Amino acid sequence: WGNRIGTPHTMPMKLHGKSASVRVRLIPAPRGSGIVGSMTTKKIMSFAGVTDIFSCSCGHTRTKGNFMKATFAALKASYGYLTPDLWKP
Repeated sequence: WGNRIGTPHTMPMKLHGKSASVRVRLIPAPRGSGIVGSMTTKKIMSFAGVTDIFSCSCGHTRTKGNFMKATFAALKASYGYLTPDLWKP
């Protein structure tokens, strides 16, 4: 999971998302781990193309709308980072 063999399969770093009382944390996972989390997280991550990730959440996660918004906010935070291969000299 630390090398560049194959296509990206996980997040580059730990990410956080929040919506109302729900907080979601996405943690990078080694290749082959799968998506560890609730069914809602699994569906959103599979739509995003992420195959390996750990997730933890707290708050009133039974409110699916807020839980999905928090997961999407954490996923959206990953687009704010530039990985070293995208740096221009």
